[in-house]
Amino acid sequence: MRGKKWIGCLCVMAVMLLMTSAADAAERTPLRIARLPLQVQCSTADDAAVDRIETQLDRAMHVPLNGTLQVVKEIPDSQVEAALDEVLAQLRQSNRRVRLQDAMKPLADKLQADLVVCPVLNDYEQWTEISWNWRHAELLHSYVAMEIAGYDRSSDETFHKSTSRFFNDEYSPAGLADSLSIECLDELTQSTDLRNRVNAWRLRLPK
Repeated sequence: MRGKKWIGCLCVMAVMLLMTSAADAAERTPLRIARLPLQVQCSTADDAAVDRIETQLDRAMHVPLNGTLQVVKEIPDSQVEAALDEVLAQLRQSNRRVRLQDAMKPLADKLQADLVVCPVLNDYEQWTEISWNWRHAELLHSYVAMEIAGYDRSSDETFHKSTSRFFNDEYSPAGLADSLSIECLDELTQSTDLRNRVNAWRLRLPK
């Protein structure tokens, strides 16, 4: 009986905690994120590969219990993409070479976003061949190049990182372009500190 009473008490406490968090959330200003869909700059990545990268990025930026806590508010993709097109068009009117990162702060200003994140898949290649030696092993050749650009209003910082991976060896699942793309994304989310940028905002929220 005592065990059941303890479980009941814990359940009540958990419900009260969620209710308190929800009440606090109503008084907080959520982090407005303008996250662009993966910008694919190559013709060799299929929809499944793009979906896997998007899913991995979702996990990297996930905020637990956001539905209750309302820490993050994502601006709709269509609105972000339309705004980016307008910003790039305006920047190109100056007749100078426009880099993706040049558009991040103006995009944040246009959308009143606190954090802008723009992932880009620049290259995604994979092919196999049979070696000419006596073993006739299957050789795998893969190459993936990615980048992330963005802007963080809390520090007034435009950030940009790029990376790539390649594999040229006997066939191995670890050498597939799919695996290389996840490695690239993991490196980029760490080097741009995406998770901490979101968590830091949550810690700054007024109590």
